[in-house]
This record gives sequence, structure tokens and C-alpha cells, in this order.
Amino acid sequence: MPRLFMKRLKELRNRKKMSQEELAGALNIPRTTIAGYESGIRSLPRERRLKHIASYFGVSIDYLIGFTDEENEPEDLQNQIVKLIRSANVHYDYKYTYSDKEKEQIIEILLNIASMDQAERKHALDLIGKMAKT
Repeated sequence: MPRLFMKRLKELRNRKKMSQEELAGALNIPRTTIAGYESGIRSLPRERRLKHIASYFGVSIDYLIGFTDEENEPEDLQNQIVKLIRSANVHYDYKYTYSDKEKEQIIEILLNIASMDQAERKHALDLIGKMAKT
């Protein structure tokens, strides 16, 4: 588990194209602490710091420490989907505005997709993409 944490922390930092110094500044912790986490010299941080790091990168703690390969927990993803659809004025080709009932149907479909495992989700999204092109 600590090995996955050190690997994922470095991957997430590199994805943001940040140096250890920049990440340390953003998280308000010493650069040597970041270096220690990434090299495996330091053990896993305490829960409060794990939450802070996970929140900064927009991933779950479970992903950060290696309990899952999904960056976001399904419930978090589901909440994001519901919020986005309900609060946004969703349009198709900027000509059609969806009714509340249609938005709820879209939410139901997206929540079903979000609850699938990664392979099923990719297959479902590929099918939707093909249907959208016809």
C-alpha cells in the first residue's frame, strides 16, 4: 500500500506538471515531506493529510493509497453527475433544451453508467458514441 501511495502521489504531481517544491507550497507542507512520501522514506500520512492531498488532486483517498484503481468513488461521481445535470441548462446542439423529466432520465442513464466497472463503462460509452454519430 505505501508503494502505491508513493507511486500515485508522484503520478498525480507529474500530471499537473508540478515540481515537489510547487506541490509542497500548494499543500503547505515541506518539500522534504513530499520527497519522503515519493521515495518511500516516510510512511503514509495521517488521515487529515491524506484527505487534504486527495482533495487537492480531486481523487479519493482509496485511490491515493491503492485500495482502488478508480480515481473517484462512484458515489462522488454520481453526486457530480446529478449536480451537473440538475444545475446546468443542458442543451443538445444549442437548439433544444431538455425538460426536467428528460434531465432525470439522463441522470438515471449516467448513474447506471457510473456504477459499471471500467470495462463495462468503456463499452457503454463507446456504444453511446456510435449511436450519437448516426
